[in-house]
Amino acid sequence: MGTIIMIKDQEVTVMEEISKAIYLEMVKTCSENVEQTYLSWKENLDSEYGY
Repeated sequence: MGTIIMIKDQEVTVMEEISKAIYLEMVKTCSENVEQTYLSWKENLDSEYGY
């Protein structure tokens, strides 16, 4: 499990407790879209200390 940080259209979205399989599916979907999206995967990120 990990955390995904997504930046799209000047909006930042943080999704916690996401599996690597879901992240890889999101990468595939984003690469097919025309809009530019930045995705970052961080495994075992401790949210108690912030991002």
